[in-house]
Amino acid sequence: MKEKKDFLTTWTGLILCACVSCGLWGSAISVIKVSYGIYGMQPSETGNMLLSAGYRFVIAGFMALLLGKLTKSGNMMPKRGDWKWILPVSFFQTILQYGTYYPALAHTQGVTASIIIATGTFFSVVWACFLFRTEKMTVGKCVGCFLGLSGVVLVNAIGGSFSFHLMGEGGILVSTISASISSNLTAIFGKKISPVLLSGWQFVIGGIVITVLGYLFGGSFCITSMAGVLILLYLAFVSAAAYSLWGCLLKKNPLSKVMVFNFLTPVFGVLFSALFLGETKKAFRPETGIALVFVCAGIILVNKGKKQPAEEGRG
Repeated sequence: MKEKKDFLTTWTGLILCACVSCGLWGSAISVIKVSYGIYGMQPSETGNMLLSAGYRFVIAGFMALLLGKLTKSGNMMPKRGDWKWILPVSFFQTILQYGTYYPALAHTQGVTASIIIATGTFFSVVWACFLFRTEKMTVGKCVGCFLGLSGVVLVNAIGGSFSFHLMGEGGILVSTISASISSNLTAIFGKKISPVLLSGWQFVIGGIVITVLGYLFGGSFCITSMAGVLILLYLAFVSAAAYSLWGCLLKKNPLSKVMVFNFLTPVFGVLFSALFLGETKKAFRPETGIALVFVCAGIILVNKGKKQPAEEGRG
């Protein structure tokens, strides 16, 4: 009798779940920018931004753990030996990534941030092939990454010049590199313990650390409206749902096969910018459609060719 294939390893499951994750992440940049206005935060108020991020990720962590409990994903209380997997992921995925991302976003245009964030897929594949040695670099992966990144640059292209400042673009770049390292660690460690348990506790620990940093930077954070509460809960849900689902995909598939879909995140980001920030001229210009073709071509090329062995990338 033929063994039933895991849904997350099928093309339908991979495309559907990756698009849901990327769509959620793509909405976050616009919602965070909206939240700065609702919370009355100025670009110089680093402590306040870190506090809002810290609260978000503590809530996200408990959301992920609750999700794991409801879906019967195993014991949601970590064992002593699990912390050696949880803490490194927490540092790169939450503490370093978002500890730099939140303040930097206030000093960076959304367009520029999207372009830099898109390079995370390239970094992830490079780390997987040359640092963690979990995959092999191929011509298809090189060309696919180039096409996908070209599509993202095209969808974000504006006639102005590309600037780079340490407090803004520099912080986004550090955040992106940290996230790409985290993706590799999640792919490896998610095979040691439940991806949902890993997701939940790394968010809780990371959120607590960022909250402490926020207070050390002199921050104060008080929500005075229902809109502020809903935004905080939505951003927490984005992290809990998208990261847990992404972790499950990384557990079941080779990293490059999953990470190439991350090129869709900035495309979704532009579309949500039209919805939340009124940037309709940018979102619906012809370049957006052409960029989607580039992104899809990149996805096909990365996954084309010799079939991955069932054990590859699964630790």
